[in-house]
Amino acid sequence: MEDDLNDNYYSVDEFFESQETFAGNEPDSTYNEDGEKRETSRFTSCSSWTKHVKTSLELSVMLGILFGLFTTFLWWIELNVKPYCLSGWDDIPLKTRHLILLVESVKVVIIMFWPLLTVAPICSWSMIRESKLLYCCTIAGFVDVIDRLYFFIFGHYQRPWKSYVGNGIFAVISYTVFYKFTKYRQRQFGNSGSAFLITMKLGMQIISGLIIFLPYNYLFLHFYSRSKPLMRTILSCSLIVVFYIPKLIICNLVAHERGIYNENESIVFSAAFLIISTMVARLTQARIEELPYFTFVCVVHGVFNVIDKVALPVKEKLCNTVCKKVNHVTGRNVYFTHYTAHQSLISIITETTSVIMSNAAAYLLVYYYKKEEVTGKRYDGRILFKDMLIRSSIAVCIEWAFNVVALKLQNDSYKFPVLKLWKRQWKFILVIHLIHIIYVVVYFAYHVDYMLLGDLARNSHLNCTGGFKRL
Repeated sequence: MEDDLNDNYYSVDEFFESQETFAGNEPDSTYNEDGEKRETSRFTSCSSWTKHVKTSLELSVMLGILFGLFTTFLWWIELNVKPYCLSGWDDIPLKTRHLILLVESVKVVIIMFWPLLTVAPICSWSMIRESKLLYCCTIAGFVDVIDRLYFFIFGHYQRPWKSYVGNGIFAVISYTVFYKFTKYRQRQFGNSGSAFLITMKLGMQIISGLIIFLPYNYLFLHFYSRSKPLMRTILSCSLIVVFYIPKLIICNLVAHERGIYNENESIVFSAAFLIISTMVARLTQARIEELPYFTFVCVVHGVFNVIDKVALPVKEKLCNTVCKKVNHVTGRNVYFTHYTAHQSLISIITETTSVIMSNAAAYLLVYYYKKEEVTGKRYDGRILFKDMLIRSSIAVCIEWAFNVVALKLQNDSYKFPVLKLWKRQWKFILVIHLIHIIYVVVYFAYHVDYMLLGDLARNSHLNCTGGFKRL
């Protein structure tokens, strides 16, 4: 792939010229009658709306639900293979402790391959082999396992700071992967810039992720689980704004970098943060039990999506200003154009995937671990499924409607090639999405489950739950 990188991509103008028109039938310049022009205009507008409705249906409903069911399956597996212990570490049976250690050791090895899989969609096998990235990630994984064994043997496995070492190792291996990628591409493109500075820019999503998601796991979810319903709704909506700022920073850094990747590859260096920030914001909805509050959060997500598209000219102007200062780029920024189109497509799929997964995870936990407060009986699985289906249907319909408007604004009003990019690169986009939703389950499921099981943990004297059976 890398031998002909410069031949595989188009400028914005070439991109538009090489594809079919959105409308299907454009007004003919020979039409001189006003009635014929109005009729053609109405047909073109109707055809354009139809394409946006169809694309939103594919992304929001079909693919979003499909990936949502897949992540729910992964969540169910994670929920059952690892016991969730509600008492102190010293009160857990030794056999259960061994099982927890084994499962977590496998998970940390998988997590250490996350940086490599982040860049894998745009890397050739020769680059991975020459840079010895598989070897580096394997070593990092086993170092983390040895670290956990050390804490287990010397009785410190229950300490909250035991994961700090693993996060440090993950940061090191992430920058190692990005640095080796940068050096390889510099040789290929003839780029003589500072490899360290470029690596820092490409790794900005790692820095932002550690700064935001560690407090999210260890502080925010703890506070969120003990808040009132109205406060949970406010906190859930506030995450949209909190995550939006680093998204803008990452966008500007990635979109103005030159000589390392082509315009269609830039999304790789922000996709992890884009997908994770969307999914963890949606995961908090699983704790919002009141349907009106739940619906309100869905509407807020949809409205913010449309507002983001309305603000595209401002974002583009900001990015172009930065690029002119750094790279002396004039005209429309092709990198920003393709990056924004990729971002929109990934976000549309991720929103629906997240809401399906969050609803299913919440009801799975209720089905497995909770009882009715009045009668003390187990919840009926059919009733839980019905409630989950209603909430999910409301959320998916809201997402679909707002995405139609957002696509129309971005594609027709601001001329970002979203629909055409989807036709050309749908496999590339789905691969990126699949990689990161798997890691969301691997990394965040443990913390979110404890947030959702908070009431059970405070009111139960049981030691551990799990093992593919109901409590």
